[in-house]
Amino acid sequence: MLRADPRRLAEEARCPSLGEVSLRDLVFLDTETTSLGGGAGVLVFLAGIARVEGEELLLRQHFLPSPGGERAFLEAVRGDLAAAGAFVTFCGKSFDRHRLEDRFRFHGLPSLFGSERHLDLLHPFRRNVRGIPDHRLRTLEDRLLGLRRIDDLSGEHAPQAYFDHLAGRRGEIERVFEHNRIDVLSLVALTALLGAGRGIDSPIGEA
Repeated sequence: MLRADPRRLAEEARCPSLGEVSLRDLVFLDTETTSLGGGAGVLVFLAGIARVEGEELLLRQHFLPSPGGERAFLEAVRGDLAAAGAFVTFCGKSFDRHRLEDRFRFHGLPSLFGSERHLDLLHPFRRNVRGIPDHRLRTLEDRLLGLRRIDDLSGEHAPQAYFDHLAGRRGEIERVFEHNRIDVLSLVALTALLGAGRGIDSPIGEA
């Protein structure tokens, strides 16, 4: 990912100022929420955040153990996001960003998303990749990264897994963590592909 061309990323994102951001200042974000719809009552209960530190990729997952701890959870998430030069998400401009903004607003916390420096990978891949049944993250992983998830808990089942956790029922919350982790790592890999000097629809292992 650190060999990506920032100018190419900026062009594909249709965000000229993104080309001024160091690749080390990109922050990769994916959230899990209590509903896949909108509304002020939707909680973000897991936020996966990755960034480059030194020669390593650091991925931290913030978890909301119960709704009563939401403000502390959000403050921790804000702390991880505050130094971002730009955000990288998948469908984040229409979903993740707004769910976090709703909760920041509810607790009187300033928004972090006023900047235009936000690379939502859905849009450039939707424009450039043809001949696939859809442009979901899992489809792009399969077609472009050669990644096939094994026993993955899909995102639509994450809310129920969280509710089971809150109720003390044995559920699958650990699988939500793994699903989120792979989502974030895929953002990094797709950014590398997007910023590479070859066709966007070429698998990442090909020259």
